[in-house]
Amino acid sequence: MDQLKQPHSVQPPAWAGLIAALLLAGGSLAQTAPPRPGLATVLARLDRAARRIHTISANAVSSQYTAVVDDLAVKSGRLDFENTRHGPWLRLNFAKPAPEIFLYRGGMGWIYQPRIEQVQKYNLKKHKAALRAFLLLGLGESGSSLRRSFKLQDLGRVTLGGQPRVELNLIPRNVKVRGSVDHIHLWFDPRTWIAVRQKYFQSRGDYRLLRLSKIQINPRLNGRIFQPHFPGARVVSPHF
Repeated sequence: MDQLKQPHSVQPPAWAGLIAALLLAGGSLAQTAPPRPGLATVLARLDRAARRIHTISANAVSSQYTAVVDDLAVKSGRLDFENTRHGPWLRLNFAKPAPEIFLYRGGMGWIYQPRIEQVQKYNLKKHKAALRAFLLLGLGESGSSLRRSFKLQDLGRVTLGGQPRVELNLIPRNVKVRGSVDHIHLWFDPRTWIAVRQKYFQSRGDYRLLRLSKIQINPRLNGRIFQPHFPGARVVSPHF
């Protein structure tokens, strides 16, 4: 469904741009009317799945396309997620083409680039609702939460890689967020209700695509992998 171009170069952390858009948008997320019956069934299944999903591990490939220079930057590595009593924790550990870690926990975000020994640190505590809605999409997020944050459309059943998927279109209710993220497509595995593919359609024809494979649900994770421990790295705090 998504025909990816061959990568030309590696860009700076793609997550930084998305975080900036969400910070500028603020955390207010509007209420919405109940969805149509077909969509209601999908959201109810997401609600049930959310109650049983506590941890997730998967292989991850993140692709960032920049239209103005016709450039595609592809990163591959590992995703780990845990829904704790203190809130969600997320770690993306990219190994190729260069090591990079994105970490989110406790309302804080970090982007660590070992090659230049630098960490970008973000205080996101005032924007937890908006960040949860975007950064944790498809990772055990309930249908009720999606309905509060997005206008939703059920695009039906499709086949990806020979496997059945349920495709949803999400339009952010926050007008400021829509300036950078126009809409999002999620492709759910109907057996697990994890979004195995997430595509963020950004402004000016840019997009970010996250693909997950070899997904493990509720594996035992070592909490130390979610610790913001970056020895010897210089910490910078970008301002937006």
